[in-house]
Amino acid sequence: MIWGRVVSIWRTCRLALSLALTCWLQATTLSSAAADGAGFEPFWVANFRVTQAWSGTDASVVTFGTLAQFTPLLALGPAGGRLLVINPATEGIAYVDTVDVGPVGSPSPLVLLTSANGEDRLVRTEIADTPDRWERGLMGRTSLPPDSGMLFVFPSDDTVSFWMKDTPLPLSIAFVDASGSVLSVQDMAPLSTELHSSPGPYRYALEVSQGYFANHQIGPGAHASIFFRDHDIAQGEA
Repeated sequence: MIWGRVVSIWRTCRLALSLALTCWLQATTLSSAAADGAGFEPFWVANFRVTQAWSGTDASVVTFGTLAQFTPLLALGPAGGRLLVINPATEGIAYVDTVDVGPVGSPSPLVLLTSANGEDRLVRTEIADTPDRWERGLMGRTSLPPDSGMLFVFPSDDTVSFWMKDTPLPLSIAFVDASGSVLSVQDMAPLSTELHSSPGPYRYALEVSQGYFANHQIGPGAHASIFFRDHDIAQGEA
C-alpha cells in the first residue's frame, strides 16, 4: 500500500505504452532459429479456428498439439508465415500460422517480464489506479494466486514510498519507469512500516508474492511490457 500521499485525480485518457521488446528464441525451447522481429512490438492475437502450435518454421518442425478456437495469444515476433507466440494460460511458447490468427484486445491486464538473459514471465494483475486503490493495495490479503500480483499505475512519474502496514502477506515490489525498465526490486516484510522507495522516478509498481522476482531472475535492468484492457484504467476530470 502507499504511504500517506495525496495525488491528483486522473485526466481522461488512455495510457499509450511503447512496448519495445527484442524477441529471440532459445534453442532449448524450440527447434528453429529466432523470429526475425527486431524492434517488434508485442500485440494480442486469437485464432479464429483450431490451430496447430509448431516448434519452428523449417522442414524439421514438430507440432506441440492444437490450440482451441479463440485462444488469446501474445505475439512476440514474426517468422516467415508464422508468429512466435506465448500462451498466457500455460506459459508455453510456440509458432502459429499467421493465416489462422487475427489481432484482438488484451484479454486481461498482464505484465510480460523479460529478464536480462531473455527469459519471459507473464504476471496477471489487478490494477490500482486511483487514490483509494493506491491506499488499499493488498491490505488484508493472506495469499495470491501463482503468477499474479497488483500493478500500481500512476498518471505521471512518481517517487512516493510504499509500506506494508495492515498487509500480512510477504511481498516483493518492482519499481518500473515509463519505458518499462525495472529500476529496483525489493522484498517487503509483513505488517512492517519500513518505507520502500525507488532509486528514481517510476511510473508503475508491481507487487507479487515475496521471492517471485528472485525465483525468475527479475531484477534491475529487466523489462516489463504492460498490457491493459481499455476499461482497466480509471478515468476522471482534471
